[in-house]
Amino acid sequence: MKTNLIKIPEIERVIIEDFGIIKKADIKFSPRLNLIVGNSATGKTTVIKYLVKISDPNLMAAGNRVMFEINDELNKNCILIDDILGSLCKEKLIKILKNLETCNRQVIATLHISQLRFIKNKVKAKIINTENFELKK
Repeated sequence: MKTNLIKIPEIERVIIEDFGIIKKADIKFSPRLNLIVGNSATGKTTVIKYLVKISDPNLMAAGNRVMFEINDELNKNCILIDDILGSLCKEKLIKILKNLETCNRQVIATLHISQLRFIKNKVKAKIINTENFELKK
């Protein structure tokens, strides 16, 4: 996915079934920083693509679209970040995640599992491990 930052309505929970490489995943998000972590090809980007698909304003009911647009103006939407944190050095990664941790918005970002050791005990985030996803064979 070539997207860097995407805004969608805030989301509490999503159940993904038969989408991309994911057979089934039940994910509960925190209202703050959420990190989807895992090895390559384990569904991190698939979750982001699914959230984008279900949050398409053109497919929303009129009332939900109005709420999304108002919340967007009030900076109360969720920010999706896919595939850009991996290119950062350890210091910049921690600095950006600390900023996201305190930004008063819901953030859902992907991170390779190998980077988790750099941020352990340094960043407050809900960790969503792709090991808990049921993948297609």
